[in-house]
Amino acid sequence: MKKIHLLSFYVTLILVTQANQIDIGIFEALTPPKKIEVRIRPDFNISSIQTITAILYTVRWDDPSVTITTQYIYPFFVTPQGAPVLNNGYYYQVFASLPMNAVAMNANQEYLISSFTYTNGTCANFEVIENEWTLLHNGDVYLELIGLEVTGIIYRSDVLLGSIGGNLTGNDTVYLGNSTGTMTLSNYNGSIVTWQRKVNEGSWENIPGTTGIAFYSEIPSALGDCYYRAYIQKGTCPTVYSDILHLAVVAEINMNLKVFLEGAFQDTEMLNKLRELGLIPSSQPYSNPPWNYNGTESVIDIPANAVDWVLIELRESEGDASTATSDKSIQRWAAFLMKDGSIKDINGVQNLNVVLSSHDNLYIVVFHRNHLQVISAIPLSIVNGICFYNFSSGENQVLGGNLGHKEIAPGIWGMIAGDANSDGNIGIEDKQVYWNPNAGFKVYLTSDFSMDSQINNKDKSDLWYPNQGFNSQVPD
Repeated sequence: MKKIHLLSFYVTLILVTQANQIDIGIFEALTPPKKIEVRIRPDFNISSIQTITAILYTVRWDDPSVTITTQYIYPFFVTPQGAPVLNNGYYYQVFASLPMNAVAMNANQEYLISSFTYTNGTCANFEVIENEWTLLHNGDVYLELIGLEVTGIIYRSDVLLGSIGGNLTGNDTVYLGNSTGTMTLSNYNGSIVTWQRKVNEGSWENIPGTTGIAFYSEIPSALGDCYYRAYIQKGTCPTVYSDILHLAVVAEINMNLKVFLEGAFQDTEMLNKLRELGLIPSSQPYSNPPWNYNGTESVIDIPANAVDWVLIELRESEGDASTATSDKSIQRWAAFLMKDGSIKDINGVQNLNVVLSSHDNLYIVVFHRNHLQVISAIPLSIVNGICFYNFSSGENQVLGGNLGHKEIAPGIWGMIAGDANSDGNIGIEDKQVYWNPNAGFKVYLTSDFSMDSQINNKDKSDLWYPNQGFNSQVPD
């Protein structure tokens, strides 16, 4: 049915000012059983000389066994428009009026305009609906008085005879050891049989003591993904589930990490010449290839004992370190490497504190601008929220052993210098393309392997030359 508007400018102005409208609702009839009524409710008085010239609305239901028989209500003569249409599990029936006689109506009083009885479907749910389907099929609620639209609101939208699962709302993240906060079930129809919980990839389990409870909270016992839902049944109607609430249970882990760079190392710690000369940039330098890190870490002042920026990456893999490829990356951060080998947050004081939803088989990768990247040889151990990993304490602390890093002092191992193009290989290109054209400069460049700002023979002869042929052992 097309919506036709025939009205003068004067009448439009008057009725917009008065904001007259007619609302619509759907109800279960008291008698006889299995009867549904549709009523309208004007918010203004309608005289007997004013005619409702158009009525249009759509009812849908969810039970395929339902068939309806319409009763005409004088003087409205509302009739179904064609057969019900099945769409996405619902049956849609458009109703529209035939030409009708005038009838006087009082403001804020309900008037029955249509009814239908139904067979079967004792657990069906009926709704007056406006959605994408009605929009596409010209079935939105529409009422017209003497040619003027007076469409109001759907003041009662449904008759719920069957089970409705409803909606679960609550927090989306909680720290391990804390309460989920109150989770609330709303918009359901029937009785709450039980709440259910699923943890990570496990199975759904009933939660004891939740029968009839619309509000629930608990303290999760494990990191990861918790899912909650409620099981609803009205009378003997089929049971249904509510929608699912996902809650990420996370932990804040203190990352106590230590690593040395061969180029800056002297005696038992690293020199921080770049910081002393004011050459370290205030923003992280890993936004370009091959890292393409989009972090926004930046500072006003470089921490006093900072050697340089490093990029830290966590990878999660079910296998050993060789399986922790780049597609297993779960988080990355730019941080400062300090003279003593510790890795600190950008304030230069605190360790990295990271929020994790899992810590099964995590491996840590350290990237630097001109040293070969390293990956921890074994999964990280996290105890009481603290992770300690010292890359420098032994040959087998990184994947590949003495192929992945080198002993830079007795008993101290460090990342290998000389990878000017950061491709994971120390080769002729690092010298010819990066060191040669910049020799003699005093700048912050990747060809400064010794990290003293001077690009000179020390970088070439003492670091690049003896390290030719080394390759990163970090899996791609």
